[in-house]
Amino acid sequence: MSYCIVFVGNVLTDILAVMFIQAVTKKQRVKAGLVSVAIVSLYAVSVIYIVESAWYIIPTALGAFTGTYFTVGYGNNNKDNTA
Repeated sequence: MSYCIVFVGNVLTDILAVMFIQAVTKKQRVKAGLVSVAIVSLYAVSVIYIVESAWYIIPTALGAFTGTYFTVGYGNNNKDNTA
């Protein structure tokens, strides 16, 4: 079960990273700050588990890949793909 927590946490972290970049780009200081807190908190959970066992690196990496893959894919579906 804890492997699932780490995986889902890292998927969410990557989604939040996109939200953070968007907030910073739009100069939305409060939103960027709050999203930053969430990102650091989720990463802290992963670090705690990784210190416990190096096997947690696997769901951490898979979660990061999955979050990025779907976030970028979702972003491409909402734009004209002529580039």
